[in-house]
Amino acid sequence: NGKWGKEEKSSNPFKKGESFDLRIRIHEAEFEIFGNQKELHVYKARASIDSVEYLAVRGNVSLKGVHWGGRYYNMPFEMQFPGGYLSAEERVYLYGIPKGDRFAVNFIGENGDILFHFNPRLKEKKVIRNAKIDDIWGQEEREGTFPFKKDVGTDIVFDNEPYSIQFDRPHKSM
Repeated sequence: NGKWGKEEKSSNPFKKGESFDLRIRIHEAEFEIFGNQKELHVYKARASIDSVEYLAVRGNVSLKGVHWGGRYYNMPFEMQFPGGYLSAEERVYLYGIPKGDRFAVNFIGENGDILFHFNPRLKEKKVIRNAKIDDIWGQEEREGTFPFKKDVGTDIVFDNEPYSIQFDRPHKSM
């Protein structure tokens, strides 16, 4: 009908002159709005989501990037790398929201060995790293910072460098 509906307001985490991360996840009947990795509001759609044709950003803002895409993944999630292996110099990007006490990301070899086990444990505030070769776990590594929080979205990047896999600490993406 061309008229605005009732305005919905929520807290504003953004500060003038500071970088920010805004994410809008579109579901069947609602928009989940996240500001700086925290849920701000769930907006119930007033029209069919299928009718969205384009995105417009206006106002006094310096826009550094716009990304779209993504989908929902059923858990547990497994996939094979294109070509059958993770090539040197390739990266794996994950975005997730920790919902429980722990989660794990495993890089698995063709014989079933867990070549790299990455296991954030929220109650302990530790990130466990290990490997399981020939059905035997190695020595756990537990030192380092703990950047994860329950119900707070996190980007994780795994860099596959020759002879090692480097984990970049979670960061705010564009």
